Amino acid sequence: MIEKYYNFDVDRFLADHTEHITRLAELKAEKQAVADSGGMEYGHIRGSGISDPTARRAQKRESIDWKIKEYEECIRGYDKLTADLTEEEKMMIEYLSIRKGNANRRSAFITLSEALGYSESNLYALLNELRQKLRKIADFGA
Repeated sequence: MIEKYYNFDVDRFLADHTEHITRLAELKAEKQAVADSGGMEYGHIRGSGISDPTARRAQKRESIDWKIKEYEECIRGYDKLTADLTEEEKMMIEYLSIRKGNANRRSAFITLSEALGYSESNLYALLNELRQKLRKIADFGA
């Protein structure tokens, strides 16, 4: 999962964070449902894989555990990336977290510009500096 950010796309990584949190909660609920499920399964076709329902549930839980670990890794990465940012930078992170192409992105940019008191060109420069800083943190942990 984390490998999709190899050429670290800061905007995409930040925009995916909310989805990662949501998906992690869903996976934990799914894992719990698999753990709680029981009873007989009558739809099994002979010779189509594991016939033991207990083994199938264990296999499903293990698969879910791997996915959970991937999402937790991404969330930890986000937390490390944003841990030492200033309040101003955190406001800029909120803007960068809005997906490109979203209709609200332009109005959010104007709102951010007014809130921070920067002209649009200065804010673009600051956003690019923040992206570079976050890339450096992601690459080197600096």
